[in-house]
This record gives sequence, C-alpha cells and structure tokens, in this order.
Amino acid sequence: MTTRAEQLSTMQERLWFLWQLDPSATHYNITFGWRVTGRKTPAVAQAARTLLTRHRVLRGAYRSDEQGTPQRVTLRPDEVPVRYLALTGDDDRAARTVQELVTEMHRTPFDLDKGSARCLIAEEPGGTTSVVWTCHHIAVDAWSIGVLRDELCTLLDGEATGLPDQPAQYEDFVAWEEDVRRGPDAVSAVSRRARIATATRPTTPWPRLPGPGPSATAAGEAHAVIDGAGFQALSRLAATEGVTLYGLGLAACAVALAEWCAASEVTVGANIAKRAFPGGDSVVGMLVDPLVLRLAVHRGAPLRRTVQDVWDHFLDLVEHSDAPHVDVLRAAADMGADTRGPLFDVIVTCSEEEVTVQHGAVRLDPLPAPAPTTVKFGLSVEFVTSPGRLRLHVIHPDSGQEAAQVARFVDRLTGVLRAMAAEGLDTPVPPPPVPRRPAGRFAGLLDTPTPRP
Repeated sequence: MTTRAEQLSTMQERLWFLWQLDPSATHYNITFGWRVTGRKTPAVAQAARTLLTRHRVLRGAYRSDEQGTPQRVTLRPDEVPVRYLALTGDDDRAARTVQELVTEMHRTPFDLDKGSARCLIAEEPGGTTSVVWTCHHIAVDAWSIGVLRDELCTLLDGEATGLPDQPAQYEDFVAWEEDVRRGPDAVSAVSRRARIATATRPTTPWPRLPGPGPSATAAGEAHAVIDGAGFQALSRLAATEGVTLYGLGLAACAVALAEWCAASEVTVGANIAKRAFPGGDSVVGMLVDPLVLRLAVHRGAPLRRTVQDVWDHFLDLVEHSDAPHVDVLRAAADMGADTRGPLFDVIVTCSEEEVTVQHGAVRLDPLPAPAPTTVKFGLSVEFVTSPGRLRLHVIHPDSGQEAAQVARFVDRLTGVLRAMAAEGLDTPVPPPPVPRRPAGRFAGLLDTPTPRP
C-alpha cells in the first residue's frame, strides 16, 4: 500500500469541507481528559509530548494546495499548543477551575489551517494533575481516546520501553481505504448500500430545524438509565438471541421513533469504525464512517421479528461497510436520489463509558465531558454501556418545544427495553402509554384521533 502521507481519508475530506462552510462551528470538537494521581506534573507533561510525537495525526494542520485539494501538513510536536497551569486554592476550587477550562477549550473553534489539537496540563493542589485534550473530529474518534488513555497510563507507569513501536499510522488507513475503493468488491458493496439510500427518505421528528442551520441550533439533552435487574435481564436476553445490547437498543429506538413519526419503518444513521487493516486497533485518527439503516417495525408480531430484522439488516450493511460513505452518496445520486441534503437526520450510536483506570501506582480518573452547545443532527441517540448499566444519552434541538417531546420519546424507548427485559421477545410490541385524559373543556380531545401535521 502506498500513498502520500499528506493525503486525507474520505471522512477527513468531508469534515474539512464542513469546516470550510462553517469555520466557527464547535460541534465537531471532541474534548476528553483525565485527572492523574501517582505521578508529578513534569512526568505528565512529558508523556503528553510523547503522545504528540508518537501519533502524527494529532499534529495535523489541514490546508489546500494550488488546485484546492485539502492535504494534511504534519507540524512539529512543539508547534501544537500545550498550555501549562499551576492552580491554587483548595481541591474543590481547583476542580471547578479545571472544568471551566475544559468548557472553554471545547467551545473554542479550530482553525484547521493551523492545527487540529490542543492540550492543557493543570497542576492541582494535593499532587494531582489534569491533562485535557480538545481535538477536532478530523483528528480523532471515540476509539482513539481509549488508545491515548492506555498509552498515557503506560508511559506514566515508567514502562515507556515496553510501549511497542506503532504498527501503523493514520496514513496506512488512508492507503487501505484507497485499496478498498479499487478492490474487486467495491462496486457491488457501494451499489448495495446506495440502493437502500435511494429507496429511503430521512426520518425526522421535526418539521424543520429551527434557525438557519444546525450549527446555529442550541442543543438540549435527555438521559435515562437501565441498571440492576433490568440491565442483567437485557444482557442475558441479548446473549440468548445472538445480538448485542446495541441491537436491542436499535430495535427499541426504531419502535419509539416509528410511533413518533407515524411510520412503519424509519431511516437512521449509525457509525462504523473501520479498523480491519493491519495495526488498526492502535491507530489514532478519524476512522468512523456512517451507515444508512432502513429499519422496519412489525406491529402485532412478536418483538423478536423486529429485533431480528433490525439486527440482520445492520450486520448485512456492516459486511459491506468498507466502501466509503462518500462513494455511496455518489452512487445514490447516479440512481436518482436527492443527495443535496443528508440521507439521515437521526443517528443511533453506541459507546463504552469512560471509567477509572489503574496501572501500577498511576490512576487516571476521567474528567466530565462538557455539555453540547449546538446540534449536528435532528436527533442523536447514544447507548452508553458500562459494567452493570446501560445509559441513554439523547441530544436534540432546544428551541422551546422539543424537550417535552424528547422526554416522551425517551420514556417510550426505555419502556420498550424494560418490556424486553421483563417479558422477552415472544410478545408483540407493547402498546404505548395512554395519555392522561384532559379535564374540563378539553375532556373530549382524545376521543377523536387528530391527524398528524
């Protein structure tokens, strides 16, 4: 595999073009970090610099050549902004200051011409040090955070000699992607996914996003948790049925969304990490591409039918997911699809909760992630797993009326999951809760169905 080191992947190209359209947007900023105990601040700072040296993509600046083609220019490690602070006061005050700095870093736009990452090293009273990274999504994905965390922990434990050489860099992924696009299965894989995209319309619960565009739309959040016996029952059910918790969540989301939008099937997006190339598990970078899913809901049939159809459809698309999404868009356009707008407005993803990591004498406690300020999608549904619980995190537009609607959607989604846990998949989709009957002059409102606008 050969490619120019400065060539971008198709995912990076898409993010670069979006940045060109809205350089002030911050919804593609990814902020993460840890409070480190067991090592002094100079050692933490040196480890952070080592990560910058080790992963060239963290030093990427993105500039166009004379023909307008975007390219990655690799900066020197000392050209990446790393800020050092020594905080004073008690522990609580220092913790508040760090969280304020995290929010500030997250809400500061990137000039990708100059770089795509910045770092803060904050020495706190009591011998702890916070290390915070903000990276543009063009440089990292969620998997990358785990790679950086594990390597930081190893470096701080004094085992730098035990940290293996990088088996691959991001440019190896770019080369692998190019090989896939030229491969014998590329045309059939792209065509298969393009036919699905052409036959669907984006499912959206909103008539339109308020404001001139997503980056101008304020974000709201909703949360729910399934833990204890309910979580254990869901885990057993997933294992028995040969699916994952994400598969059950995706099916429950389809049920709730179909009811909300008065539809028998819904179109949503999902993310797939492309790390099948040699050394891919250790690469830091943007290796996530979307899939367009068309999910059918079988009302009146046992839940198993909906779950199995959703899961089979997802696995079928994953099998053909090596082909880049941008090629699917082009093929869909050739088939007559209107690709001027997004192919999906609702995205359903899964991730693992960040947990405390102990490595010898070194302990890394994850810092709370800053709250989103603007939306990227009409609705973002994330299933976050951790030992003993499943957490639902929903991001939605927040211009006044959406919060109540999203709360009902979250209640319905978790209600379907709880029904799965309690009754299994042999029963039909449970009926939605009946709204409380109005009193007074609105008493007859629920007697006659009202058409959906």
